[in-house]
Amino acid sequence: MTGKEKKYKLSDRIKDAFVLLFYRCFSFFPVPKRMLHLQRNMEAWEKYRLSQSEQEKGGYIERQKELSGFAYGTRYLADYNSCEVIAVYNALHFLQKNSGISESEMIFSEETGMHREMDFPQLLCFFEKRGITCGGAFGTSPYALLRFFCLLGYWVTSCRFGEWNRLCDTDTVEKFAEENDAFLFMAYNDARSIRAMIHTMCITKENGGYVRHNDFSEPKRFPALKDAVGEYRNGKSRMLLMIGIRQS
Repeated sequence: MTGKEKKYKLSDRIKDAFVLLFYRCFSFFPVPKRMLHLQRNMEAWEKYRLSQSEQEKGGYIERQKELSGFAYGTRYLADYNSCEVIAVYNALHFLQKNSGISESEMIFSEETGMHREMDFPQLLCFFEKRGITCGGAFGTSPYALLRFFCLLGYWVTSCRFGEWNRLCDTDTVEKFAEENDAFLFMAYNDARSIRAMIHTMCITKENGGYVRHNDFSEPKRFPALKDAVGEYRNGKSRMLLMIGIRQS
């Protein structure tokens, strides 16, 4: 299976445009109880870390279903709707691990709410202020993810499915893969039905391959980025948006 496994029909173009417009229009309303959620989520984070094995500690978040102790949104829990925030966390973890910047340079600022080594609860709080969609019913806007990494000073690029197909057609997808260090991959769980919802994952570039994180199973390694995209859900899904991130 390749990254170009489906034609981009007019109906798909309309659906993608509608979904992205929806995210753009309904992601500006902050969650009133976000600071209370931050306190609760910091406690849940400590318990979550204690429950991890020594191998898992300090690593990626791979199993979203284990996050039922975290609040995200007006009346939702993170095991339901936090895949975009998990993808951001995993990307930051990878980028920080490979940046060479010391932890002493990563002091949390209450004024901006941002730095390059934010814990998961801090990320949830940040996106509850700007980016959460319809109080969490539809996760987090991809535009908020783009804005987040831009504000942190990373180089960010994005492409929709039609642009991705053109990259595959012209064999320039490898260049896109080489130019970026980490990727946020947003896809329909079922290409035929939007009711199956959308899932967002982080793909990291490690040891000459590409690793897809938090895809409803254990992390998977692929020889090429287009394979990590095309083989999600055994090819039954379809990309909505790909975000490439690299160190500035």
